Amino acid sequence: MADDLIPLLEEVVSGCRDEHFVYWGSRDFMAGWALNSSDGVLVANAKWDFVASGDIALLENAGSLRLTKRKFASTVHRSAERIWTAQCRANEKWRCGLGGMDVL
Repeated sequence: MADDLIPLLEEVVSGCRDEHFVYWGSRDFMAGWALNSSDGVLVANAKWDFVASGDIALLENAGSLRLTKRKFASTVHRSAERIWTAQCRANEKWRCGLGGMDVL
């Protein structure tokens, strides 16, 4: 998942494209996100293909997510940092970090 987060974050923050699509999958869910940005605001629409809990209808009815690009970048950064830290701990490499991500 981290391999998807970092390029997505770079694309959104750089502003080189206004539309982004990412397909997420794990053992607990599968979903496609269509992200559109304009004037510093990001709108995410998700299409849920599978949710382990079976709550697809609830998620589909939640509607679009709207937030600033800055808030999106901050949230993705925190998520990527947690993933990275967990991977480092699993590999017993305690001196890991996301150097360079602090510019966000």
